[in-house]
Amino acid sequence: MATIDLNGPILANKLLCGNDVIAEDVTCTLPDVTFLKADYKANGTISLPIPLVEAMEAGITKIGLNKKLGKIQKLEPKNFEFRIVQEDLKLDGTKKQTGIKAFIRGCANKLSGGSIEPGTSWSGEIAISVIRYQLIVDGVEQHLIDPLKGIIKIDGEDYGQTTKNLL
Repeated sequence: MATIDLNGPILANKLLCGNDVIAEDVTCTLPDVTFLKADYKANGTISLPIPLVEAMEAGITKIGLNKKLGKIQKLEPKNFEFRIVQEDLKLDGTKKQTGIKAFIRGCANKLSGGSIEPGTSWSGEIAISVIRYQLIVDGVEQHLIDPLKGIIKIDGEDYGQTTKNLL
C-alpha cells in the first residue's frame, strides 16, 4: 500500500542552450554528483563523504543533424536548461503534472560522430563537462553544485559555506 504520491513517467522535455530551443523530447542524462571521501581512524577506518565533488558529466542524445548542433558543441561553457514534465499519481487516484528544471553550465567534451544509415535518423551522444548543476522539482531547489564557487547546497543547506566562512 502506497503511503506517498507515486512519481510516474516523463511526459515531455525540452532542451535549451542560452535561450534557444535546441531539441524537444530528447534523451538526456543528468550528472551524478560523487563526493570525495576521507578516512577517519576510529577502532578501524570509517570513510565518509566530504564537501568536495568529483568531475561531473551530463549527456544529451541528439536525434537528427541540424544547424543548432554546432551551437551546443562549442568549446566554451554554455548554459543548458532541461525542462521536464513528469506525471505523478496522488494517493486519491488523481494525477498531477510536475515541472522539473535542470540547469547545467558546461561545455561539450567531444564532437559526436553518430552513424548514418539510409532509412534511419542520425543519432549522436554529446557529453558535457559540467561546472555548475542545479535541480529544481516542483519549484523547490533540490541541489545546487558549483565547485568553482565552493557551493554544495543540498535541500537548502550549503555544505561549502562553513569552509568559506573559516577562510
